[in-house]
Amino acid sequence: MSKPELVGRAANGTAVHAAPASKPTELRISKPPVDFSPRLRGIWRFTDLYYLGNFLLIISYVFARNYVIYSANFSYARVLVSQADLLSWEKQAFSVFGVVMAVKAYKALSLDMFFSDFFLYAKAVLFALSYASDWRICCYYVIAFVLMFLVAQQPCYTGPDNIKYFTPGTFKWDVQENHKGVTWLVELYAPWSPPCIHLEPVFADLSLKYTNERFKFGKLDVGRWPQIGPELRVDVNGATEQLPTIIMFEAGEEIGRIPHVFSDGSFAKGKFRRSDIVRAFDLENQYARTLKGESFKSSQKAKSGKEKRNAMPQPAMLAVQYISAQAMDHAGERLSESFPSA
Repeated sequence: MSKPELVGRAANGTAVHAAPASKPTELRISKPPVDFSPRLRGIWRFTDLYYLGNFLLIISYVFARNYVIYSANFSYARVLVSQADLLSWEKQAFSVFGVVMAVKAYKALSLDMFFSDFFLYAKAVLFALSYASDWRICCYYVIAFVLMFLVAQQPCYTGPDNIKYFTPGTFKWDVQENHKGVTWLVELYAPWSPPCIHLEPVFADLSLKYTNERFKFGKLDVGRWPQIGPELRVDVNGATEQLPTIIMFEAGEEIGRIPHVFSDGSFAKGKFRRSDIVRAFDLENQYARTLKGESFKSSQKAKSGKEKRNAMPQPAMLAVQYISAQAMDHAGERLSESFPSA
């Protein structure tokens, strides 16, 4: 250790030494821990009783069929008379089930929709096979399916999003009246509607990707506030096919929606896959326009103006039509001269 440097003496003669130099403190900036909780909350819904209970019911068929096979008792069977018949039925049923689920997987909006279809068709297969092999097992399955339907409903998506949830009052104020130049993409939904539950992960993902200061996403629960449905031309009764409905508002006015509503009140069938929504509302260009501060209407006017500038002026068009007519007449005269009538 080095000896301290003498810098002077005090009034009483005491030596004053400089303080030993200390090693400079290293500044360490620690990165904040990555918060996976929002996405885990989104995945956590698949551990709900709805999913676990239905999976257990489907897996239980393995034990039910083994009971029928090993007991070799087909006296309670409605259709089958032997183990070979059961295996043949299973082969056909699961083959059809696999083809149907492959098509459903291609058309599914989200995993929520795929699992919902998977459970529905799997229950139909289990009902048919259990009824054919042992009607007592079929009765147990029917009771279990009814109890699952009453006790466990499909959970809603709870993962990350960038969505504002409206009440009728905040919807009218933020979207229709005091919009402040913000374009809104609003989903009208009801929590009891399976198509709305299936769309939730898709709409949340779109909100995370395309939201900016001038383009935002919102949701309005028309199941809770059905009085606003007629104002927005949306039927909210229990058998409706208009939920979900996605509407784009700019400057407080509707400029597009899925599904489209015609003047007579009828509506087209809506397509809600991610690619369908992006293409229908032109979200890529809409996001770029709002970043530049442009509106949809102004961009449409600029586009139409460009098309008009590129188009041929009306006098020139009339001149072209006149010259074409003259050319056709001249061609007709030449043909008459070449082929005179008899």
